Order: sequence, then structure tokens, then C-alpha cells
Amino acid sequence: VKCYWVENILMKIKKEVIIFEDINKVFKIINTVENYKNFVPYCNDSFITENSDGTIKGTLKFNLKGFDVTFTTNNISKHNENINMVLNEGPFKNLEGSFDFKQIKDSTNINFTLDYSVTNPLIDTILDKSMQKIANILIEALINECKR
Repeated sequence: VKCYWVENILMKIKKEVIIFEDINKVFKIINTVENYKNFVPYCNDSFITENSDGTIKGTLKFNLKGFDVTFTTNNISKHNENINMVLNEGPFKNLEGSFDFKQIKDSTNINFTLDYSVTNPLIDTILDKSMQKIANILIEALINECKR
């Protein structure tokens, strides 16, 4: 029996949505991380620890069926164009993502990507299912919040 330890498995989540709302409203909701706890299911807490010149350090805390996932990212934004996120702290070897925005008539097109990896295959198996679920929940909650 041969056993292999696979490190640095890169996982990718990619979603594209069109929201029938103005880009200013959509961008503001997505960029206001501290409000996520008020409308994103399973998000127990969300807060900003630093905020200066288009860069924020934001933390999201999720609990999915007893499994806690907390991560902090440095988010660099360009108003109504994009928000780029890079892992600052969390259960990942790396995590990078982005929200890219484009106004199309009376709607906003959002491309969301998230690339992440862990070094432990067991943790990867647990996080992969959780991260897919978190991404789906987050996007759905953001869409619903924009429609209010």
C-alpha cells in the first residue's frame, strides 16, 4: 500500500450573478463587512479591525453544524469595480478572492472567485464542503439583501 501526502491542494469557487439593482447599492452592501452578521445565515459575527484608504481588515465567523470557521482578510477595494481579498488569518494555507462588479443597464453583474488551500487533507475535506456551503449562503444572502 502506497500512501501519499498531498499538500497545497488549491480549491476554487467561482460564481457569477446578476442583481437587478444599482451598482452603488450592491457595492456598498458587499463592502460593508461588519453588517454581514445581520443578514448572512450561520454568520455569528462580522467586524472590521482596520479601515484606511480603501483597505479594510474584516473578520467573518461562521458555524455550520457545530463546525466553526473564522477567517480574517485584508480587503482592497476600488469603488464600484472590485474588492480583492487576501487571507490575514484563518484555517487556510492561503485564501484569495475577489468580487468584480460591472453595471449593465439597470442591473449589476458580479463575478465572485475564491481560491484557497490547506495543507492537511482531512481539514481540506471538512473545509471544502463548508466553504462551498458558505459561498452559496453568502452569495444568496447578498442577493436578498440587495433586493430589500
